[in-house]
Amino acid sequence: MSSTYANPTTDTQRRVVEFWQDLLGIEQVGIYDDFFELGGHSLLATQITSRVSKAFKVSVSLRSLFETAVVADFAAEIDRLLTSARGAGGTAQGEREEIVL
Repeated sequence: MSSTYANPTTDTQRRVVEFWQDLLGIEQVGIYDDFFELGGHSLLATQITSRVSKAFKVSVSLRSLFETAVVADFAAEIDRLLTSARGAGGTAQGEREEIVL
């Protein structure tokens, strides 16, 4: 866990924190915490990316989690992906957008 705890401030950060807390079995995860330093590994990373895909209707690669393993950074990548999808016309309600980071 990071030496400085900070609460999530965006909806995306809150969702990512919830996913990590649930899968890692940790009660408190802050936005500066690193997935792998908290005990995450590649098998759990696949579960994280799967949950993100379902929750946000976008596909996030494992590589992006490895490259942005801190909550704030990973959430920012998801937000950038969502903004990009909207800028490109997005998808119809209920359709799944397949974009990989």
